[in-house]
Amino acid sequence: MDRFDIILRIEDKHYLFSTIRLLPEKVELFYHYSWGGRRVGTNQSEDGKHSMEGYLSDHFSFHADGQIHSKAKDDKKKKIYLNPLNAGSNIFNIDRGKFIPFIVDSALLNDSAECNPRLKLIDIADYPNCHVWDVAGLKAFSIILVSKCSRINPELLIKNHGFENLTFIGRSVSLRFAFSKKNKQSISNKEVETATDILVMMVRQIWTKLPETPPVNCSYKGCTITMPPMCIFR
Repeated sequence: MDRFDIILRIEDKHYLFSTIRLLPEKVELFYHYSWGGRRVGTNQSEDGKHSMEGYLSDHFSFHADGQIHSKAKDDKKKKIYLNPLNAGSNIFNIDRGKFIPFIVDSALLNDSAECNPRLKLIDIADYPNCHVWDVAGLKAFSIILVSKCSRINPELLIKNHGFENLTFIGRSVSLRFAFSKKNKQSISNKEVETATDILVMMVRQIWTKLPETPPVNCSYKGCTITMPPMCIFR
């Protein structure tokens, strides 16, 4: 399984915010929170009508058959699956010239980074050749992940389709050939023309709703996971 860590720098310290894990042979992706599955909390249904004590969800997963869900544990540490969603098809097996924003993870930073469980203090020496986003002085930001055809120039993509209205923090990172043509062919009965990249962007804006009208060439069908701003105090 391939891995990409989203690391933040605040003053002279570094923090793990989340981790992208790729399973290329299955064309699947897992988005993990830094707290893992060990943090006690209350999981609430999407409609807000039901809640359950246990352990906070530790990741969202996007599967080959289009199924999307988060995983948590109840108070007896039994695995449970939350917020199920069916995208209708694999969101990483996309056609030439297409892209899909599939995660918007918004976060609020309290005054003490070390007291925010969204952030895990790390020794940067343990993360060689990593990319770091400097968020010193910011109170909020969002991570956006986009599944895109490998032939789309990422710099041109973020200058169009509505992305140009966002204020970017640092540079974006493209995980090139996250899913190869061979990977995608293995789960598809049709000819595959291109590989798929995962574009990782950080912006100053936070929000909880997608636009009603998708951007031109965007092929998402209500499959984007949009997480409300989270700031959890100890």
